[in-house]
Amino acid sequence: MINKRRKANHMYLCVCRQKNGELRKILSPCDICQERLYYWGNDVKCAITNDNNDIIFKSLNELQPYYWRK
Repeated sequence: MINKRRKANHMYLCVCRQKNGELRKILSPCDICQERLYYWGNDVKCAITNDNNDIIFKSLNELQPYYWRK
């Protein structure tokens, strides 16, 4: 039996905050998280922030243009 990967239309968000709960930051997924997310397809969207702390969603393809399994 062949195990086919299912395509998923998901977005990934990693949030960090200070102990006082005031400041929240959106963190880009680490390499291990990106590797796990690739299981669902290279078009999975990940939240990142720019210099103005605006939230931007980018696909794994955009974050890792030279991914080793391509």
